Amino acid sequence: MLKLPGDPRQFLGEAVRTTKEEFAGTLGVTLIAHPSTMAVLSPALDEAVSELR
Repeated sequence: MLKLPGDPRQFLGEAVRTTKEEFAGTLGVTLIAHPSTMAVLSPALDEAVSELR
């Protein structure tokens, strides 16, 4: 496991932005995160998944 520095919400937002702007075609997305991170990100995560659809 690798723990990255920084704010998980900011990382999630940047990942969504990059995916939408830099990649073309049909993509599959896999999110792997520690349960405590998932709990903290819950509302932001729901929004991010909606933005990727």
